[in-house]
Amino acid sequence: MHQINNRKIILTLAALLGAYFLYTISEILGPFIAGGVLAFFFQPLISKLKTFGVPRWGSSLLVTCLILTIIAVFFWLVLPKVYTQALKLIVALPKYTRQLQEMLNEYLVRIGKHVDPQYIVVLKNKIGQTSNYLLSTLNNSFSRVLNGSISMLHTLGMIIVSPIIAFYLMKDWPNMVASIDRYLPPNQKRIFYYGLAKINASVGSYLRGQSIVCVVIMFLYTIMFYFIGLQYSLIMGVVAGALTFVPYAGVTIAYISAMLLAYLQGGGSSLYIGVTVAVLVAQTLEMALLSPYLIGKRLGLHPIWVLFAIFLGGYIFGFWGVLLATPIAGVLRTILPSLYNVYVKSEVSRDDQTP
Repeated sequence: MHQINNRKIILTLAALLGAYFLYTISEILGPFIAGGVLAFFFQPLISKLKTFGVPRWGSSLLVTCLILTIIAVFFWLVLPKVYTQALKLIVALPKYTRQLQEMLNEYLVRIGKHVDPQYIVVLKNKIGQTSNYLLSTLNNSFSRVLNGSISMLHTLGMIIVSPIIAFYLMKDWPNMVASIDRYLPPNQKRIFYYGLAKINASVGSYLRGQSIVCVVIMFLYTIMFYFIGLQYSLIMGVVAGALTFVPYAGVTIAYISAMLLAYLQGGGSSLYIGVTVAVLVAQTLEMALLSPYLIGKRLGLHPIWVLFAIFLGGYIFGFWGVLLATPIAGVLRTILPSLYNVYVKSEVSRDDQTP
């Protein structure tokens, strides 16, 4: 019994030290995390190519070339237009902020007849402070992204290094699994691989399918926003498509943002109708065709639990918590029942051994 407790203490301390070590080097982990995500994402394609007789190093090289081609096309065709629209948006932000303040002030004047004037003054001050804060935050963020040479070099290095790391991970994946296998206790190997297979089947399939859905919806939003005459259509399309990764809440945020931009643009009712139709078309395509075919009900989570996970993740970890809440909830949904079954079996076996 004492040996088991000592082993648990050692493993717990080792896990805490490992977590602290990863935290201290978190700034250089970006390329390795991105490379691991790419390798995980393209594992089914590697396996498919293997069935056609392509050796693992050859399929890994082909996939890496595909990744580099996608990156090159993005830098050559998409990034310059995003950069141009971002610069125009930075110039227009002060004007848009003033328009929003005027709209809110007019609304406050209308409701001021029914509310204590003291509260109206407080609300106006809060609105002004919030607008100035948001404006300075957006300007600083855009300036850092567009003009920060250090961050640009870091991002460029991550983009270049990540596919290389992904190549080695894809090529040596079986060897890495075998090296992990040597350190697993013999009586825990079956449980470990069973849980890993369930996570890959549910969460892995969900992430791959949802990523493809996001890219398709991104292109669809960009094209429709462009044809209805919405300014900054590329940026709005990219943002709206990326928000598709956040279930339920993403489309709401995208719709409100697009409608707000349409109002600031002064497009009138025709533009409002165009934005509404664009969002409805994209949502119909996603819900009726893309999601059932590419994702299905792989996570097995009720919508209420999904929304709870999103709000909880956003409250604790902010933006990244919102983004990763659903897959993390899917992982927990997959492994917790298995861990519970292992616990129950261990308790039953312990009771059977007790005289």
